[in-house]
Amino acid sequence: YVLMRIAAGSQWVRAAISDPTMRATCLRYVSGIAVVQAAWVCWGLFAPEHLRIPLFVVIALADLSVPVFAERVAPTSWHPQHIAERYGLFTLIVLGESILASANSIIGGAEEADHTGTMIGIAVSALVIVAAVWWIYFDQEQECKDTSLRSTLLWGYSHYFIFAAVAAISAGFEIAVDEGLGKSHLSSTVAAFTITVPFAIYLVLAWLVLLLQRRDTILNIGLPTIAVASVAISTLPHTLYWLAGLAALAAALVTWRRVEDTESS
Repeated sequence: YVLMRIAAGSQWVRAAISDPTMRATCLRYVSGIAVVQAAWVCWGLFAPEHLRIPLFVVIALADLSVPVFAERVAPTSWHPQHIAERYGLFTLIVLGESILASANSIIGGAEEADHTGTMIGIAVSALVIVAAVWWIYFDQEQECKDTSLRSTLLWGYSHYFIFAAVAAISAGFEIAVDEGLGKSHLSSTVAAFTITVPFAIYLVLAWLVLLLQRRDTILNIGLPTIAVASVAISTLPHTLYWLAGLAALAAALVTWRRVEDTESS
């Protein structure tokens, strides 16, 4: 992290030298990055154990506030489509890691002959859910339409929670495998929550961040309803199969509304 921040700070110094009109903004980035990174180093080396979590929260918030501090002087120019592409690629990376982790867990479980059928069911359901997550995010080209500082930061930082939800879905698949093998120490309902809750969170965030701007009444009712239903089915047997159906329904709904919108325009 120190090396990356040195590189980032150096680039902002170069920008400050190259563009006098943006020098104040660039130097604010330099100072903000330097101060926050120094705080992280001090936290890692000297923070007492009982203060580590509170200090982590404070420094993390300060880290996220550096763009707010810098951009208030004069906003930097940036390319919305390019930034959206970066976020999309990172989403693909998280999805890929999730598929790999889930596949490894399922393959390991499938080696036990008594549970082959269960593992096949989990594998198919997991594939449908991950495919739906991918489809919902990439159904149409994403970008932040409103380029104001508040909107862009909200759009960008909300992706932290999208990434976290996608990663949590993968962890839920691994718990589903343990439950299918009879190795889970959780109740079936709690085990189901480890998948249904992250999926519901992802669906709500995808709706708010990526799809709400369509101003589509059916989407604005349908996706939150599916999110609520996703959590509600946690008490049902074979929750993963039900969730796969709801995930496919959500993806189909998003696609249908996009096609309708395209044809009407």
